[in-house]
Amino acid sequence: MAQYGQAGAFEPTSRRAAIAAEFGETAQVRELFFAADDSRSIQDAAVMAVESWVTSPDSINTLNGPVDAYGVEMFQSPDSGRWFATLLIVVRP
Repeated sequence: MAQYGQAGAFEPTSRRAAIAAEFGETAQVRELFFAADDSRSIQDAAVMAVESWVTSPDSINTLNGPVDAYGVEMFQSPDSGRWFATLLIVVRP
């Protein structure tokens, strides 16, 4: 998605298949997205992503919910230098 300049999921079908293989078909996945406004260091972009998520009421509800596994993907746009982050949260029902 960084190549398109958009925050969002990349290849959601293959991601979902990998999560189902690891956690089961009924695993639920929640995602939070972030896109830096301009070129930053990866450290600054990571801090900005977390600050963005903890100040959003919708994101806080997701962050305070149950979790079995989580991971963060970060990609930098080769054209703009902007960083894009996706926080994946996996919950087994």
